[in-house]
Amino acid sequence: MTVLETIKLMPNMKNFLIEANGSCYPFNHNDSFLRCVYGDFEVERINSGYEDGTVGLEVKVQFVRASA
Repeated sequence: MTVLETIKLMPNMKNFLIEANGSCYPFNHNDSFLRCVYGDFEVERINSGYEDGTVGLEVKVQFVRASA
């Protein structure tokens, strides 16, 4: 399931974080730039438990190093 598909299933949540390799990034699903950048990433795990209505979406990421 992608980030955008997952968010559609959680209409009551207030804030979303994109989590990857130990880092967190705020994700505003109303921002068209962020939707284009992160929207199609596959969600590996949903990390809930934040008291303020924030959900962390851990995405599947594999960084590739460019050869010189």
